[in-house]
Amino acid sequence: LLNNLTRSQIDYAVADLHGALPGDDSRRELKTILAKLWEQICQPVLAELQALSVVGDGLHSTPLAHIRWCLTGRLAMLPLHAAGPRRQSRKRPGMLDWVISSYIPTLSMLLESYSRRASSREPRLLAVCHSGNSERGRLPLAKKEVDVLRTYAGTENVSVIMDNAARVNTVCDALRGSDWVHFACHGTQSITNPMDSALVLDDGSLPVSRLAEQEGGEFAMLLACETALGVPGLSDEAIHVAAGLHFAGF
Repeated sequence: LLNNLTRSQIDYAVADLHGALPGDDSRRELKTILAKLWEQICQPVLAELQALSVVGDGLHSTPLAHIRWCLTGRLAMLPLHAAGPRRQSRKRPGMLDWVISSYIPTLSMLLESYSRRASSREPRLLAVCHSGNSERGRLPLAKKEVDVLRTYAGTENVSVIMDNAARVNTVCDALRGSDWVHFACHGTQSITNPMDSALVLDDGSLPVSRLAEQEGGEFAMLLACETALGVPGLSDEAIHVAAGLHFAGF
């Protein structure tokens, strides 16, 4: 299926991604990287899924198919869910238009996450939102993300921890009773000590080391910087916020 994909192409893509993120022209460079991922990986996979009738033939098929990427090595450091052709448009859609993507570390963990939740019960939803501060920068759309979540899931179905209430102990306590969790906040990746990589909350950081200790739920949505960045030299042992939640079972 991916006969034209080489290890060196993956290595270059990871290096380009890590080089682009801190730069002033990161948006343009990121679009180039996403276009290459579309051509080399996602478009062939999508075509195969269409041939298997897993994905519909029309744009915005209802409902969108949900696919889980189970990636290894440096592939796990690439944002395949956002890949798309150059100059995307309605006539040239990308992955975000065709499918809903999420990532899993192993197939067995996916099965375990479903077995923990009774099929007759609706998932318990938690939204953690911290809009930033003057030190790290404001996140003006973080609250809007929570409003969108409430609109689709129903206000009464979503527990929300917002801004000043988003404290480390409070969030950890709430995680234990949640199946799905949505984070909208700042995040950091520690290169020197990956276990210190963290979500940034009101009273400090919630590190990977503590996230991994939680009794996990089923699904986590991370809208925070650097939460799956990892370290290129340790791609098979990547430690970041997403990995911590995976260890916890999400």
